[in-house]
Amino acid sequence: MQPALNFEQASDTADLSEIGSTPTEQVSNKFPRLLELDGLRGLAALWVVLCHFTTRFHRVYEHNGDIFFFFPHGLLAVHLFFFISGFVISITLERTSRVWDFAVNRFSRLFPAFWCAVAITFTAIKVFGLPGREVDIKTGLVNLSMMHILFRYKSVDGVYWSLQAELCFYFFVGLLFALGLHRRAVPIFTAIVVAATGCSYFRYKPYGGKAWFLTDHLLNFHYAHLFLIGLIAAEVFRAKRVRLVHAIAFAVAVAAMALKYQANVFIIHLGLISLFFTAVFYGSRLLRFPPLLFLGSISYSLYLVHQNLGFILLRALKPYFGANVSVAVALCVIGGVATALWYFVERPTGRWLRRFARPHRPAMPASE
Repeated sequence: MQPALNFEQASDTADLSEIGSTPTEQVSNKFPRLLELDGLRGLAALWVVLCHFTTRFHRVYEHNGDIFFFFPHGLLAVHLFFFISGFVISITLERTSRVWDFAVNRFSRLFPAFWCAVAITFTAIKVFGLPGREVDIKTGLVNLSMMHILFRYKSVDGVYWSLQAELCFYFFVGLLFALGLHRRAVPIFTAIVVAATGCSYFRYKPYGGKAWFLTDHLLNFHYAHLFLIGLIAAEVFRAKRVRLVHAIAFAVAVAAMALKYQANVFIIHLGLISLFFTAVFYGSRLLRFPPLLFLGSISYSLYLVHQNLGFILLRALKPYFGANVSVAVALCVIGGVATALWYFVERPTGRWLRRFARPHRPAMPASE
């Protein structure tokens, strides 16, 4: 077992490869920073934004005039985020000594920027309008929980669906950490993937109704196989060898993808897995390209604000400038908004919350 770090160390190093982190080359000899994961985040964020500004917007509101290109399959970029989350959270738990530290780190990372993004997006839609995407104040307030889908409320911005999946994953691995089972996360998640795939394949819902809905969401039945890929990579990265349990888990995850997705989408997933493993185990100069690293830094804020704010801009611009210029302008404006949110909210509030929580943490450590 690796020596536990104190809270300040855990807080700082837990963010090494997280959404919104600032690239640095090295933090510790045991866990060097993987800049390639920042580059992957930047790539995934750009993929999502381009997909929404071209393909998704066209389907919902249509572009005026011919657009140069359509960028499809943005959902798969979110799946790449899930790979990265599985890896990063597993490494984070190795650097964390207490459940409280982990909870504070996750809260400080996710919620301040999210709350601000919800307020900005809700206000912009109220002021400028966005047909089919308006919500009332009650729905907006429930969104602040990040678990609004579980309560069957509409999202202020449709991209928030993935945040609930992330939060459920954090809660579950945090529970494993509290029980001293986090080092058995790979076999546990493998069992979840087997159960989820079996239930999906045979259309079996053993509990039915609300109970099944809660089980499905809280255990991440739809996405557990994606987080599992990251967990496997983290264990192999730490141990520097592949064990039988890793090979079995990987086979289960890939089999789940083969059963879940169409052939072309399955092949893209295999390509994303290869890219992810290359970034983790071999490195890539292309993924260290400075603009990608910057996009990786602001990727969480960019993800939060890009879609509905971008759609408002595109609807306002396209009658005058056409599709291509409108997309280019929207990219620049939303990039600026995301950068401001990252610089003035995400980074400083996260650091302040971690410093504030450090002297107030409970004395009881997590089970070992």
